[in-house]
Amino acid sequence: MDAEHLAFPDASFDLVCGTSIIHHLDVDRAYGEVARVLKPGGIAVFLEALGHNPAINGYRRLTPALRTEDEHPLRMKDISAARAHFTMVQSEHFALLSLAAMAANGRTGFTRLSARLQRVDRAIFAAFPPARRWSWMAVLKLAGPRTS
Repeated sequence: MDAEHLAFPDASFDLVCGTSIIHHLDVDRAYGEVARVLKPGGIAVFLEALGHNPAINGYRRLTPALRTEDEHPLRMKDISAARAHFTMVQSEHFALLSLAAMAANGRTGFTRLSARLQRVDRAIFAAFPPARRWSWMAVLKLAGPRTS
């Protein structure tokens, strides 16, 4: 279904969730439709790619065949834009230094290395919140659809 023009009645769902959807859409339209179909007190949760990290953006430029034409990883302004549609906007960020563990994927010690680097990521994000913009992924939690 076209996520920018959902065919559901207003206030249809307690929960709307998706993985890697919003960064393929017109952000404002998508947020508007999600807010429209959420029931009062409903929550929306999305896992989305972010677009600030220069290393990840370099990889994206080197692998265009892995992308779609409509893909535009979210920027912090796209997350902030949700405030026009929701009274609560939260984001939790993942994969900064822990991306380096991918070089060891499939090898002995990968799981342990990945877990350690994820702990380092969480510590960096807690100590220096502006670093969240350089994460690869974010979970967005949106609630309290604004009513006209």
